Amino acid sequence: VGAAPASDAALPDGFAVAVNPRTVVGPGRAWLAGGFPGRVVLLSEQARQAWPAPVLTVTDGVSGRLARRLLDAGLVDPVVDPPARDDAVELPLTVVVPVHGRSGGVDRLLTGLAGAFPVVVVDDASPRPDEIARVVQGHHASLIRTGDPARRGAPSGPAAARNAGLARVATPAVAFVDSDVVCDPGTLRRLARHLADPRTAAAAPRVAALIGTGRWILRYEAIASSLDLGPIPGQVRPGGPVGHLPSACLVARVPALGDGFDEGMVVGEDVDLIWRLVEAGWVVRYDPTTQVQHDHRSGPYRFAVRRARYGTSAAPLATRHRGAAVPAVLNPTGLAVAVAVLSARAWSLPVAGAVVVAAAARVRRRLPSQLGSKRTGLAARLSVLGAFSQLRQAAGLLLRPWWPLTAVGVLTSHTARRVALAALVVDTVLDERARSASTSARTRALAGAYALGYLAARRLDDLAYGAGVWRGAAISRSWAPLRPVWQGRPGWPARPPRG
Repeated sequence: VGAAPASDAALPDGFAVAVNPRTVVGPGRAWLAGGFPGRVVLLSEQARQAWPAPVLTVTDGVSGRLARRLLDAGLVDPVVDPPARDDAVELPLTVVVPVHGRSGGVDRLLTGLAGAFPVVVVDDASPRPDEIARVVQGHHASLIRTGDPARRGAPSGPAAARNAGLARVATPAVAFVDSDVVCDPGTLRRLARHLADPRTAAAAPRVAALIGTGRWILRYEAIASSLDLGPIPGQVRPGGPVGHLPSACLVARVPALGDGFDEGMVVGEDVDLIWRLVEAGWVVRYDPTTQVQHDHRSGPYRFAVRRARYGTSAAPLATRHRGAAVPAVLNPTGLAVAVAVLSARAWSLPVAGAVVVAAAARVRRRLPSQLGSKRTGLAARLSVLGAFSQLRQAAGLLLRPWWPLTAVGVLTSHTARRVALAALVVDTVLDERARSASTSARTRALAGAYALGYLAARRLDDLAYGAGVWRGAAISRSWAPLRPVWQGRPGWPARPPRG
């Protein structure tokens, strides 16, 4: 990938930021707590004076340095709509659409874009190339064709198709949009405004389901699609609350992409590109205030095959990005809570509660004295959130990547059966808690009317993905995607990885 600007690269005048929903703000903005890795930032009087309104707008050196520090800490996020200044310059962009046999999807996508941008459609060995050509010609877009000559014109894969389109881009920015996505010009323009920060390489929207009724597996995709990363914005960092981005819709700065996607990766090439950008010092943003729709059209078999293929990417990603593609990040306190709860004994909850109280006391001692009376409440909140995060990761570990081991235990041990049942209950309860906080009223109603189907689809998701992880580990001869990372002491609560 391309070289990133210096870490202190100045933000342009008019650039605006607002507090991230996960950030805790002290009275009078004297301090902020949150971010990833977790921290407490104390603001000086000069900094507070430079931030008089809910939105911090860069107007001079002081506000610019403050906004940069808070962005880097993950405490605030850019505000891109409406533009902070009437004279704000948006980078021109070109849309690249890789496609294999979805002429109807291409037509729908290009109709929604309404000719607002130059479009390059990459036909990757579609079975009916004439249909693709007619649609592209009808929308006055450019068409190129790819395929693997070594395999008699078989598809070259999404990475190679996107790279072929990227090579034709003459604008400073590019938008990769899959043919099964529906979006409008305003969405791409909003995402492109993130590139006003010279350190930002890419930004992606929330990917919601286009269809929420019909087959039971489609309803599951509408409720819990792996493409939907939730309602809270953030900077993308491996292991963080937003750990990766899908390439279903991605706006990026062309010079930052370098050679683009790794064509040697059949799946997971989008995660690999995002992590390479982050490792090179670039910033990548997730912005759920913008949204596109994804057309999930698959039955249970195709769904399971696709999830298993996603799972096979864990091993090559773990090899390329050490410590990033891990099934869980555990610490002593979290492991103690998980062992107590999953033991499902009469003493489980009292012991888990005592561990959380002890952890809160330790966290309180580490918090700055300037927090005053807020120290106790903040310490308790962080400890409880950390316990929930660790508990969900431990339960997910048993039900998702480690399910073959869990299955063997269930068949041979009464204790293992009790632990597996407890993990199932914990995972179901915490998943419902997370969904209630992150989904719309319509989606919650859909989930409520579809509880049994949702649970069945979730278990199918876990079984298929876990099987893919084991297959990828066997092919790569690496246990890295199955090995949790041990954290010496508790960190900030992070979103458990789900692939």
